[in-house]
Amino acid sequence: MDTKFDILSINERLKQDKSGSVINGCIGTFRDDNHELISFKPVIEYLSLYSHSYLQYPNLYGNKDFLDGVFNWIFEKNADTIRTTHDICSIATLGGTGALWNVFKYYADQKGAVVISDICWPNNFTIAHNVGIDVYKYQTFDGIYNFNGLKLAIEEACKTHEKVLVLINDPCQNPTGYCMSKEEYDLLFDMLSDFSVGEKEVDVLFDIAYFNYSTNQFPLIEKLKDSYNFNIYIAFSASKSFGVYGIRCGALFGLMKNKDEVEKLRNKLHDQIRGSYSCPNYEAIGPIGNLLNNPEKILEMRKELTMQRDFLHSRSLKAREIFKSSGIKFLPCNDGFFISIITNQDAIVICSKLERMHIYVSPMGDKLIRIGVCSLTTSETEILARAIKAFDN
Repeated sequence: MDTKFDILSINERLKQDKSGSVINGCIGTFRDDNHELISFKPVIEYLSLYSHSYLQYPNLYGNKDFLDGVFNWIFEKNADTIRTTHDICSIATLGGTGALWNVFKYYADQKGAVVISDICWPNNFTIAHNVGIDVYKYQTFDGIYNFNGLKLAIEEACKTHEKVLVLINDPCQNPTGYCMSKEEYDLLFDMLSDFSVGEKEVDVLFDIAYFNYSTNQFPLIEKLKDSYNFNIYIAFSASKSFGVYGIRCGALFGLMKNKDEVEKLRNKLHDQIRGSYSCPNYEAIGPIGNLLNNPEKILEMRKELTMQRDFLHSRSLKAREIFKSSGIKFLPCNDGFFISIITNQDAIVICSKLERMHIYVSPMGDKLIRIGVCSLTTSETEILARAIKAFDN
């Protein structure tokens, strides 16, 4: 797709729009109905109090308080069980993107391949291109989630690669808002186990950037209480969970099938980190690590986050009702920051026309537009729906 329609490029044009009536449905930042960025009091407090205390170089992999704190934040009461079940490699990263980049690079350097759904966060393909890894795509939906397509893509990748990585963005997938069920996780893990018998290695990377915005149970956590014959990577983003998009704070956890795999990954990550961004952002991971080791602040944080998650869920439901009543189709959606609408006409043409009305959204393909309900009021969604209906006939 033309770089003019890269999400950050669209957002930059939006910032330059001085019309006073801009509607921002393109960028993935969570905003309230006054268009203020939603932040969390404990996070702002700890960044304000402690950032200046972390101006020195950090450990290349990140500090223990941050890594243990994030692991406990994700897995809660199951954290110790999962630690016992798996051999784990942990690093702090520059956002969730840094976690994805490190795993893609690790497999690229081993002449591996990555399997990615065709409807996804577009930057997945940019990362893959820049590290030089072969990409195999499959159609995301075939009425339901397309596990048959995923299986065929893995089989195709295995024909010419010994190592294959499957990328799964769940829950609240970007750009659809889809959340996989427990039954779908069972299917996925059975499939990966079957592929990993023999000489081929088929591993999985879960991008869980939006996991705190799912109103249902997260099935992956239960699955990880068992061990498997394949490696499992977890990419965490503080951008969404803690509302700190700009400080580039994230983590990668490798739940490896044995200690040798941990050592191999850890050594390679050392070279990748030193040879690229040198070390994580200590001004970010230091204060957040402190926060995640304060039980009272964690409770306060979870209470705020639950309230905001429910607010976003309500906003998303209203948006889907508006689209349905307007006759606008969209892909399966459960929760999260986005809804992907299906167009009849060229999506780029529609988005260009919308921009002339000071409405900014993101084309995801020839007939698909991502709507960032995370930053739209209900009245703005109504305006957007009327405009799309007028242009898409």
